[in-house]
Amino acid sequence: MKRTTVQGLPFWRIEAKDIRAELPKLMPDGHARAITLHWTAGGYDTPFADYQILIGSHYILVSDSLLNFSRHQHTWHRNGANIGVSFMAMYNATEHNAGPAPVTKTMIEHCALACALLVRRYALGWASLVDHAYWAGIDGYPGERWDCQWPVPWEGGEYLTDVVKRKAKWYHEKSRAAG
Repeated sequence: MKRTTVQGLPFWRIEAKDIRAELPKLMPDGHARAITLHWTAGGYDTPFADYQILIGSHYILVSDSLLNFSRHQHTWHRNGANIGVSFMAMYNATEHNAGPAPVTKTMIEHCALACALLVRRYALGWASLVDHAYWAGIDGYPGERWDCQWPVPWEGGEYLTDVVKRKAKWYHEKSRAAG
């Protein structure tokens, strides 16, 4: 784990092999009520500080202020007690084309593991793991934000959010069985 900055703000870089061991060390005491999945709509490994956790191809970036909800403005009017987790991907994506930087299988695994650890640490129910499209529908701007409502081709067209949630549940159960 090493310190880095994203748009001038301090973050921690955790290599993929170390996520399970290192991410819990960066989760402070406190309260969260939701985890919202996003993508940056940028190229691979192009970070933006709007999110608390950024998912890269070989690592994740974690804000040094994970529960500082005013610092990370990832979802319009929905940032209080809401952890933003974003794939660094989907540059030039449309609803019918993932563009030149689609979310990868590896990124999904990193995200699912991170979400499982967050759910466990903050005692969240699985219904609290949502995507930006979910909030956009509630707040009256559907279609403008369809983040993570992308059909994952190698998962039979299941939406990205559902794939992450299914895999996060698997990681959660696996860690519970391990003790």
